[in-house]
Amino acid sequence: GLGHWRPAIPATGDLEREAWLWLSAQGTGRLPVHCYFGSQDRFVEGQRRIAGALAPQRVREMPGGHDWSAWKTLWDEFLADTRVVMEGKVPR
Repeated sequence: GLGHWRPAIPATGDLEREAWLWLSAQGTGRLPVHCYFGSQDRFVEGQRRIAGALAPQRVREMPGGHDWSAWKTLWDEFLADTRVVMEGKVPR
């Protein structure tokens, strides 16, 4: 699986492989990664692969494509989800 994959990265770099390698790293103190995407986005296959490597509570697939309307909806959902998490952690 992703956690055991060690790609060969050329000296000139390979941004996509480097991003996947970073995503597979399981380190403490790392900020959580979230993946919010539209189910009609033209990049949905890759986004579903990324989502499969994340905790389910950090993934949202919603209707929409690769456009501003979908991104705004996804952003609003991310902010609402994050607010709920933060409110539960912030002492009153």
